[in-house]
Amino acid sequence: NLKEYQIIARPNPETETKNLSSNKLIVHTVFASNIVQARSRFWNEITSMIKTKKARCKIVAERLIEDYCADKIRNFGVHYRYKYKGKGYDAYKEFRCLSRSEAVFMAINDLKSKHNVKKEVMQIIKIKELSDDEVKKDNVKAFITSGIEFGHPFVNRRHINKKFKKDIVPTEEVE
Repeated sequence: NLKEYQIIARPNPETETKNLSSNKLIVHTVFASNIVQARSRFWNEITSMIKTKKARCKIVAERLIEDYCADKIRNFGVHYRYKYKGKGYDAYKEFRCLSRSEAVFMAINDLKSKHNVKKEVMQIIKIKELSDDEVKKDNVKAFITSGIEFGHPFVNRRHINKKFKKDIVPTEEVE
């Protein structure tokens, strides 16, 4: 299961470059299973985004962000980027879940199952909590209404034994 970490770093004062000045802080959110993986993922993403290396910066603070709310199912829109067969793709998906990290976990599993993409090549660009009016995807809109009903999954219309055939009631009469 993934957790959301916010990692804050700052450049070393003696290694100031044109991309980084020593008075700026780098704040980045990472989704990982533990803090060690979060640090590694942070450095992988920062080196590609800011064009700096680990020796020129120092992590100042690490924070676990708790977003779990068991009372309410929320809608999330996840915008992410991934590489597949040497090409980069941007994608947007919507999910209904209890936390931001669960939405990212569902997006990663969806990408793994459909495109066989590893989570290391996937980068979360933006995750946003959506109201019911902002939802765009039909598969999420179907679950927003409060009067949703599901049929009984084990209704068997066929008789099991021929001698009890007359005792079987059609499913339309059963409620």
